[in-house]
Amino acid sequence: FQGAVRGTSIHDDVGKPALSLNQESDPLWRAIRAGAAAGNQEDDIDAYVEAQQPRLWISADGSVSPTHFDESLSVLVQLHGQKRMLLFDPACTARLCPYPNHHPLRRRAMVDITADEVWLRSRFPRFFEEPHIQAVEAVVNAGDVLVFPARWMHWTETVSPVSCSLTRRFRPRRRGQRRSRPFLRWMCESSAQ
Repeated sequence: FQGAVRGTSIHDDVGKPALSLNQESDPLWRAIRAGAAAGNQEDDIDAYVEAQQPRLWISADGSVSPTHFDESLSVLVQLHGQKRMLLFDPACTARLCPYPNHHPLRRRAMVDITADEVWLRSRFPRFFEEPHIQAVEAVVNAGDVLVFPARWMHWTETVSPVSCSLTRRFRPRRRGQRRSRPFLRWMCESSAQ
């Protein structure tokens, strides 16, 4: 997949975050705020409610979660070990060839970005069209928090002997619905410091 996906990293040369979640220039942050605005809540981050119960993920070195998207804003807290993620803007989704809506794997991409390039070109030529698909690479270590918007395709690989992470998912709150726990606001404010 090296010839088809161009990447940018959200970490600088010394491993510290290079993009801040509160910068207007950050496309991930703009997409999160746009999701709140779409829920008729202006751009108030408190406009979110929890979409599902928290999930604990434990995996071994080399474990992969194939390219897929979540239907709500995701917060991944890396508790132990390290993961590498490639995130794709929703504009790339069609070229990653998601399964149809009626299929059991409907949120998953048919394109396996780790497959042999010759096989990929024969099966998914659209994946290689210009301009190349852009991926944002995030390497998360113990103590890191990664927030990414709904419908951003992402591929995840464990790159440490053992990884343990917690995910929480949030969706825009509808009018009259009670507010979410303050976790998301706290996480965003504390990461900006």
